[in-house]
Amino acid sequence: MRLRTGRVGHVDTKPRYEQVALELREQISAGELAPGDRLPSENQLSDKMGVSRDVARKALQLLVNEGLIESWGRQQGYRVRDIQPLTYYATKSELASRRSKATNDIWMTDVMETGRRPAIALSVYMAQPSPEVAELLKIADDETVAVRRRLRMVDDQPYAISVAHFPTWALKKVPELAHPVDLQPGPAALLTKVGHEPDRIVDRIRLRMPTPEERDTLRLPPGVPVAEHIRTPYDRNGNAIRVTVTVLPGDRWTLEYEVNPNDI
Repeated sequence: MRLRTGRVGHVDTKPRYEQVALELREQISAGELAPGDRLPSENQLSDKMGVSRDVARKALQLLVNEGLIESWGRQQGYRVRDIQPLTYYATKSELASRRSKATNDIWMTDVMETGRRPAIALSVYMAQPSPEVAELLKIADDETVAVRRRLRMVDDQPYAISVAHFPTWALKKVPELAHPVDLQPGPAALLTKVGHEPDRIVDRIRLRMPTPEERDTLRLPPGVPVAEHIRTPYDRNGNAIRVTVTVLPGDRWTLEYEVNPNDI
């Protein structure tokens, strides 16, 4: 096999390694190379594509950096990453009608309904929030908040980091927020019982590269970005009930919203 030259009369000016990577990328996209399939070795790819081994190595490394393939080490070569994305239901999961029927954490419920196996690693502590979280909670930067941090797992693989921040007034009304246990009913239901039902929700979403800590925790390959979803529910008096910051690896999630046309 030789690299395609494109349409008649068109000269592809991309570097040779990018052309090789494009060929492999299209094979992965078309399903010709399925998740878990081994790729040709650097020597095999060199012969197959009619390029040098250095070009083949650069092409494979480019796909590693994009998160499409992974290296097994020098002896074992490369394979297509076997990642099964999930849908993050940013609207449906927050509905009171859905939460009232759930017997588990609503995120775990969503995952279980897909036939996958969820788990969480929970840590609870007091800390000063980031300036952005403090701004959203309308508190001073040096004020402490109750933090409930969850590492969310799917089939024993880390899929998300979710960190909920609760102001001190919420902690006084619902002391259980400081307990290092998975609360059932959850924090939202407990706060609703004491008069702080969500009246509106504001989301902020940004796309960025992960921090070194996030990359290690989520076991992210090079080149995979994350979505940072910042959700702030407000009660009818305008009080920010909590701020939840969720970090979602870009190769593991589809973010879905439902929009009511009457609200547009």
